[in-house]
Amino acid sequence: MEAMLFSQRLKRILAGDHLEGTLPDGAKLHIQTLQNEFDSFLRDFKFSYTNSSLCLLKRLTANSNLWISLPRVCEIKIEIIGVIRESENAIDMFFVNGIQNKNESSSQQLCDALQGLERKFSDIKLEILQLEAQAQVIRSKLTSIQAQVSNSCSSSRTLKLRRETQIINKKSRTVVREDDMERLVGREDDMERLLDFLIEGQPSLSSITIFGEAGLGKATLAAQVYDNIYVKNYFDSPVWVKLSIGYNFNRLLEAILKSLMPSSGSQEIMEKEDELKKTTLRDYLRNKRYLIVLIDLYPKGSHDLLYDLKGVLPDDGNGSRLLITSSYFHKVPYHGLSFSLKPLNDIESWEILTDGDFRLLSKKLQTVKRSLNVICNGRPSAIMLFRGLLLGKDKQKALPMLSNLSRNLVDNAGDYFENLPDYLKPCFLYQAVFPKIYDISIRQLYQLWIAEGFIEEKSEKMADKYLEELSMRGSIDVTSKSSRGRIKTCRLHGFWVETARRRAADEMFVSSSNYPGESFKTCKRQSIESDPAEFLSSEYSAQNLRSLLWLASEVRNLSTMDCNHVFGNSKLLKVLDLGALVFHQYPLGIENFVLLRYLKLNIPSLTSIPSSLCNLLNLYTLDMPSSHISETPFDIWKMHKLRHLNFASIKLPAHPGKYCNSLENLNFISALCPNSCTEDILARIPKLLTLRIYGDLSSHQSQLSKSLAKLLCLESLKLVNESKTPELPSIVLSEYKFPPTLPS
Repeated sequence: MEAMLFSQRLKRILAGDHLEGTLPDGAKLHIQTLQNEFDSFLRDFKFSYTNSSLCLLKRLTANSNLWISLPRVCEIKIEIIGVIRESENAIDMFFVNGIQNKNESSSQQLCDALQGLERKFSDIKLEILQLEAQAQVIRSKLTSIQAQVSNSCSSSRTLKLRRETQIINKKSRTVVREDDMERLVGREDDMERLLDFLIEGQPSLSSITIFGEAGLGKATLAAQVYDNIYVKNYFDSPVWVKLSIGYNFNRLLEAILKSLMPSSGSQEIMEKEDELKKTTLRDYLRNKRYLIVLIDLYPKGSHDLLYDLKGVLPDDGNGSRLLITSSYFHKVPYHGLSFSLKPLNDIESWEILTDGDFRLLSKKLQTVKRSLNVICNGRPSAIMLFRGLLLGKDKQKALPMLSNLSRNLVDNAGDYFENLPDYLKPCFLYQAVFPKIYDISIRQLYQLWIAEGFIEEKSEKMADKYLEELSMRGSIDVTSKSSRGRIKTCRLHGFWVETARRRAADEMFVSSSNYPGESFKTCKRQSIESDPAEFLSSEYSAQNLRSLLWLASEVRNLSTMDCNHVFGNSKLLKVLDLGALVFHQYPLGIENFVLLRYLKLNIPSLTSIPSSLCNLLNLYTLDMPSSHISETPFDIWKMHKLRHLNFASIKLPAHPGKYCNSLENLNFISALCPNSCTEDILARIPKLLTLRIYGDLSSHQSQLSKSLAKLLCLESLKLVNESKTPELPSIVLSEYKFPPTLPS
């Protein structure tokens, strides 16, 4: 994985990609040699892996009769990663020195370092060839053994079975799993119990919590109850909220209000103070019979969240209810009824899998049933994955395939990853940086993919295709969509979370605080969910660190942070997401991370952008969603690589003239102040696709009407009027001249 990404980066450098930087001619010769070596290695390794050579080393070295040193194979893998890390450090340090005008001797140092790395990698390739020869001997022995076994059975039938297995394995990657196919099998009693509680229970406001491990169908059961015709008719105001890690009461309050209120009035309500929001919700629900469903309640902060919520909800003695699901029994508070979902039994599991298609073949399926039930462990989500493999297949042909697949689900998960196209593999594994129960913002995900170098064309539309393909292959769950049907948030399907995390750790691709392991010291991407102090006191490698994402479940307030002190020698950072840390002032030392491509900070008090920030000329994404910026340096016009600018509000300065570039790569701005929407400013952002404007629109209506028409690439526009002079007339959309590219 890392070898493939590194080889792609070397190709971009050699092709003169200005977004990667320029190397001296002497270094380019060594880069070309190194790139050729890696390309050759990737071709040879992929071929040998397909033909089970090195794969046999991994799978069969435990057999004493066919012994070969598996630890040495693992060491070689680590050595290859080491060469990649050293190469990246040498190249990136050269770029840092160049930006900081310390380039006198760094060119020769780079050439010397690359030359030494060429020799190291040649030695590694030579040892791999020797191991390949040993693997060939093993494969010859296995072939002989298999031939003897095959003589005792029908060889033609065995060959047919293998071919059919390959066909179903390949085709299964493209099957779309339909959530609505999952039937309520084995949960009829639970369904009745919930309906009795919701409709026949006591008149006072009360709650019930459904506990159960991931994959047992808690959300599915809750959805079945929520959509039940009796429930729909009984409750005046049903609300469904899907929670995520870090969900606080204010977010929950806004989610409930948005669900209940007409969209035309929700924006006005969202702008109110928190106490007014509480009053609005309480008044709206007064004398109504309501049902509020909270999905995936996480332990941290749950006590305060539920306490605050119940303090707002009125109890009019009319049978209102609160329904909660959680995977954390004894870790989240509950004050009403509760029950735990149990795994499905063998018969129920088989019913979901076959839906009656295989009932006539039940005698032939006993072995398959037993192995499937052991593997799936009564979890509907895992059973549905197998069901997806059977859709549209001939029963007689699918039966032996099912038997083959059921013998080793772990191998099938590994096979899923190996059969992903190369361009999808890093995108799939990157989901390991996010917490387990976490709705991932698509906008954020795309910017991270691009900053990490996973999207060759650095295009959000290409990233959109990648995500769609992962969704089609069944590993990504879409959790919310926009009114136009575009995906807004997603999460890794529960079955694949552990697979992605373990594989990412094995590949030294991502190190999570949940899976630190040996890769923690060498991994270039670190995902932190714990206390900041725990990470900072750990033995992470500052020199290798390129990406640091702080995605803790609880937001932490910090008065200040000196990044020079905190991150030490991590000068080669390219991705820095500190969104889970709330700063009272701008962190010191950010300007030293000159290679940064992605920066997210949470600084509500910040009103002006420091001029030093504008020296981060490699930045693609600048995300400060809580900051209202009224003063921006002219130097922001020098940041010509910027693609994504996200603030609570930001005022752009007029273009200073010939000494600065246009922001020709910027395609997303939120939220731009209306007084910055001049014809001159917007004309210098020619590729803008998404624009959100926030402020006093009525005072700038004439200017906006003229300037917006110039944005000939614009695909999405959001106008939010925040007028400080109520006596002015409201905005009249019919007077605006919108660009023709906007959808009607």
